[in-house]
Amino acid sequence: MKIGETLKGKIEKLTDKGWGVLNSPAGSINIHYAIEGEEIEFRIKEESKGKLWGEILQVISPSKHRVEVKCPIYNSCGGCNLLHINYKHQLKYKKEILKKNIDSFFNFSEKDINIISSPPFNYRLRAKLKGREDGKIGFIEKGKTSVIKIEECLLYHKRINNFIRKWNESDKMPFIHQVDLFYNLTEEHLYAYLSENPLSNFPYDFFEKTTFSYKGKEEDSISEIKVKDFKYKVSPVSFFQSNIFLLEKMLETVDSYIEQGDTAIDLYSGIGFFIPVLKNKFKKIYAVESNKFSFKLLKENFPDIKAYRIVSSNFSFPPADLILLDPPRSGVDERTMKRIVKKGYKKIIYISCSQRGFSKDSKILSENNYSLKKLSLLDLFPHTPYFETIALFEL
Repeated sequence: MKIGETLKGKIEKLTDKGWGVLNSPAGSINIHYAIEGEEIEFRIKEESKGKLWGEILQVISPSKHRVEVKCPIYNSCGGCNLLHINYKHQLKYKKEILKKNIDSFFNFSEKDINIISSPPFNYRLRAKLKGREDGKIGFIEKGKTSVIKIEECLLYHKRINNFIRKWNESDKMPFIHQVDLFYNLTEEHLYAYLSENPLSNFPYDFFEKTTFSYKGKEEDSISEIKVKDFKYKVSPVSFFQSNIFLLEKMLETVDSYIEQGDTAIDLYSGIGFFIPVLKNKFKKIYAVESNKFSFKLLKENFPDIKAYRIVSSNFSFPPADLILLDPPRSGVDERTMKRIVKKGYKKIIYISCSQRGFSKDSKILSENNYSLKKLSLLDLFPHTPYFETIALFEL
């Protein structure tokens, strides 16, 4: 089998990263933008990191789940990769991934997985754009370092798309390495954080209802957003959940998992998104966050709780009725997880945007006699293979 060779085959499955796999005499071949069961004509494109990659030339027998893609840069953008699959089937695919990841560790019924879907377009209230030498902004091209200028992203809130379109229509924009955007739906106002101080003649007035800040002036980017009855100080610089439609659902799901108690630990607290729910149920809250700016916002949002700016593995881990974990994509680090299971917390709520991280840590919890009691799949990221998992483990 040679690079450039044209072949035919049938897609056997989709991986947890969203691409298709078919078998051939040379081994497995990975194909982007395919659906399981489809017969395709394809070209062997390259071998990378020990894997063969092909590209579709023709879909001979399209899946009934295939839909028209209306994004002009879909094949070159490194962002979403499930736009060609109807949304109902995307949810089925994600549920299968989640079930497969827990089957080895827990006997949990598929019918008991709570699925919470999202409107599939214009749901993102946060954006990260890269700059080009000509002053335009866009996305890094898939597999390359070049930046594709864009007019809009189907996943972004319309207010963010208006900003991108206006920026790229102007000939007066300077080169900025990175632009981070946050749309505050409470204020109906956009906050733009630039990776460096722009030139003195930057056309700030060109953008309506937009506040700009830049490195060294992070505090200028702070605003206040309301979710349910709770208010948070937020910023494009600090992490905040990105799906505008599921913010309340996340809080409600966590709230449904917990009972009244004395003490709770919020280990990867960020700005404190889940703390209002914890405060309604527990007398004492310990919050742990290592990022300096997020910790500042955490303290301003909840001055009455005990907060620690420290990496999770160095936390003292006092006794508590519940520990809530919302770790980064890599999951809980080994040292921290060892300390958690050694402490023997009776209840753990684990929130994860990474199935690999969730699977890794679920295995450790199962080996330490924890049972999986509740499990929700929140589709925070339609048209991508990613989703949020909220699980309740009990000892």
